[in-house]
Parts: sequence; C-alpha cells; structure tokens
Amino acid sequence: QILRPADDHLPEQVMGCSIRTDRYRYIEWGEAKYGVELYDRQAAPNEFNNEFNNFADKRNEKFDAVIRKLKAWLDSRASGKTPTAPVNSKRL
Repeated sequence: QILRPADDHLPEQVMGCSIRTDRYRYIEWGEAKYGVELYDRQAAPNEFNNEFNNFADKRNEKFDAVIRKLKAWLDSRASGKTPTAPVNSKRL
C-alpha cells in the first residue's frame, strides 16, 4: 500500500494497493475509484521498460477473470481506504 498525495492529477489523497502473483501484478487506486492496473509479468518482466502494458485497459474475458480473482484476494488482505487521520502531505 502507498498513500499518494493530492496533486495536478488527483483531487484528493488516494491509497494505492497492489498484489502480485508469479505472473500478474494488480493495482487499485482509491478503492478502484481512480483506476486499476493489471500487468502480465511474464509478458513484460520489467514493467518499467518500453513494454509497459496495462492489460486492465484491454478488457476481455481472460483479463476480467484475472482481475476478479486478484481483486478478491487483495480485498481480503488490504482495505485500500484512505486514512481519515491527518497526514503531513509534504512528507508523502
């Protein structure tokens, strides 16, 4: 989990949550309110190279099934809720 501050792209601070398997990495921003990401780590082991490919944008039956499975697994382990306690946004 990571707390992302409000900025030019986000109107409020948002909690990001991620879960990995040997093959996939699934990410939700703000309990999916601000988007989801799905990366196939076998297709692009270094997801920060030019092969950066968010399969959540290419929805089909296969990826929808993967997203449902990983979302359920993530939801059982992390809340994804943004903290209500004050935070020092300059330190984020």
